[in-house]
Amino acid sequence: MEPLYRTIIKKAWGQIKTHKWLWLFGLFTALLGNGGEIDILFQNNKLTDAPIFLNNLKENFAALDLNAIKDGIFNALATAPMITILSVALILIFTLLLIWLITVSQGALIASASKLDEDKKINFKEALNKGIEKFWSILGLNIATRFILYFTLIILSIPFAMLYMFNSSNTAITFITILAFFILIPIAIILSFVLKYAFAYVVIKNQSAVSAFILAWRLFLANWLISIEMAIILFLINFVVGILLVIAIVVLALPFLGLMILMILVQNAVGLNVSLGLGLLITLVLLLFTGSGLAAFQYSAWTILFQKLLAGKNFPKLIRLTAGKEKNINK
Repeated sequence: MEPLYRTIIKKAWGQIKTHKWLWLFGLFTALLGNGGEIDILFQNNKLTDAPIFLNNLKENFAALDLNAIKDGIFNALATAPMITILSVALILIFTLLLIWLITVSQGALIASASKLDEDKKINFKEALNKGIEKFWSILGLNIATRFILYFTLIILSIPFAMLYMFNSSNTAITFITILAFFILIPIAIILSFVLKYAFAYVVIKNQSAVSAFILAWRLFLANWLISIEMAIILFLINFVVGILLVIAIVVLALPFLGLMILMILVQNAVGLNVSLGLGLLITLVLLLFTGSGLAAFQYSAWTILFQKLLAGKNFPKLIRLTAGKEKNINK
């Protein structure tokens, strides 16, 4: 049996190494997070703090003064109506533009990885146009999956609220919290897998959002172990890159730290601010550079896996290892 993940990782790395413009699309998709499915464990661990969350929620509601908020809005509109309206409009436009860029970038990365995996040519403009073409379908899938996840979260939060309202014991609240955690996490991870395959069905196979989600669900059920193994491998790559990034930041920070100490000793405030600013700027650039590369790499890897799953029968690493051991035993 030929190696599956090794081939995918090699191809994905080759794509982003050869086609640097993929990193630009990766820059925007990185805003969604590069931790993948494992990252969901950390994003949703706030469920375990349900008692604290409910207590804070109650205190916030008690301190909330709706009349003050209403008066503040009316005062802002009365004193500076144009500035207020313009500020709100700019925030709204920026938010919508960011959503558009992220969604289009997702489609562009998938389209690019698909073409490059088939040894076909594609350029930045073609990838961008494909992302724009599939914008609404990808956005619809993003919204639908998040709706399912948050709806599940709301349903699971009802027992917390009821127990808290009736001042139940911490033991009961903790039990329900743990139970809800183990229900929500698998749902979130499964949705993440299905969403990846649904995106690919939309972009590569030109399916509608609904049919893509159904086909993606079936593909995941048929290849759930491969999906989990792939997620673990990508997480480990993320982890190693993260460690290297921390080391690089520390090494780069040392000269700036020394320069800042020197500026403090000579009491040069301007030099201190410049040193701090340059250090932060270099760190930010390094973070954005690494994040964009990782995002582009992961989209390429998942797209290549998707095409391999559709092309023929692939076996999880665990099964291939077992088959290899059985062969050695039978010899």
